[in-house]
Amino acid sequence: MKFDRWDIWLARVAYEDQPDVYKERPVVVYSETEFFVLSLKVSSQNPHTYRDDYELRMWKEAGLHKPSFVSLRLVKIKLDDMLYKIGKLKGVDVRSIREMLENLETTKIR
Repeated sequence: MKFDRWDIWLARVAYEDQPDVYKERPVVVYSETEFFVLSLKVSSQNPHTYRDDYELRMWKEAGLHKPSFVSLRLVKIKLDDMLYKIGKLKGVDVRSIREMLENLETTKIR
């Protein structure tokens, strides 16, 4: 399988508080290594709690079935847990997410 940055895949993602329990959910590919994919989780639930969640503008064009939010907290997913490609983020969403990630990085450095 080939994973390109900004592709959206359905993956088995472990719960943060229960690492042995998984949920199938969309993820955005951020980078790939030999052993895992570094990704951003996607949810149709409006989080309203974190400043590092982004509401997709072109969710339907990206292959998603519902309005969705991307969590800008990176998550490692084993290659075997990547199930199939759903779509790809569009330019306006990629630019916004890149900008938000850059702002988060500079905030963490300070």
